[in-house]
Amino acid sequence: MERIPTKRLIYEFDRKFDRFNGQKKTNLRLEDKLNILNEAQMILFEKRVALAEINDEYRNSLRPFEEKEKSLKIIGRKSKYIISAYPKGFYKLLRQRGVATKDCDTPKKELQILMFQSDKINAALINPFWKPSYEWEHIIGDEGSEGFYSWHNNEFKIEEVIIDYYRRPDELHCASMAPNGQYEDWNGIIRKKDVNCEFSQNFDHRNLVDIGVLLARADQGDLRDLKTSIDALTSIENIKF
Repeated sequence: MERIPTKRLIYEFDRKFDRFNGQKKTNLRLEDKLNILNEAQMILFEKRVALAEINDEYRNSLRPFEEKEKSLKIIGRKSKYIISAYPKGFYKLLRQRGVATKDCDTPKKELQILMFQSDKINAALINPFWKPSYEWEHIIGDEGSEGFYSWHNNEFKIEEVIIDYYRRPDELHCASMAPNGQYEDWNGIIRKKDVNCEFSQNFDHRNLVDIGVLLARADQGDLRDLKTSIDALTSIENIKF
């Protein structure tokens, strides 16, 4: 899917911000504009993800960020569970399953991974209806700081964990607009290449720029519309860009 050039976002940001900037004529550095647009992009992305399950239009706008059938690297094996590492850029789990074997005489089998909250796991592990079972084809799963936890309760061996997930958008950059064709970003990294916007639908990129303008205006002390805008952004019922 074709990306929208970050250069275009900057031009549109300049046009809209200048309209509100009026007599102040505040000149923002390229790095500042990109930092603002990246913050706006994450706000837009997070709100789209929050609505994706109940709004097909928003889910369609997230297609570029949906990764399917990713096999996770197993980084730890304990007596009753394994830990798998999340992929780079991981944001939200969408679907998960495991591949397991019982012993040398049983074939590999795909098992559903049932997600439990941490405080419910101990009860589920001893519940005959919920505990991990090769025969009933389910594993208990949970997310933690070290990665993705899959409980087998020493009843079988988990060979593989496979997930679908949303990844974070690529960070926007536009070295082609810098005087020397490069700049040092807010992370101290020298950027020499453009990274364009993955939100491909027109209403998405317009929303991204509009959010960026609101953030820039707030940075300049114009807080008149900020609270209303934040309320709209954080309310699923009232979200309108």
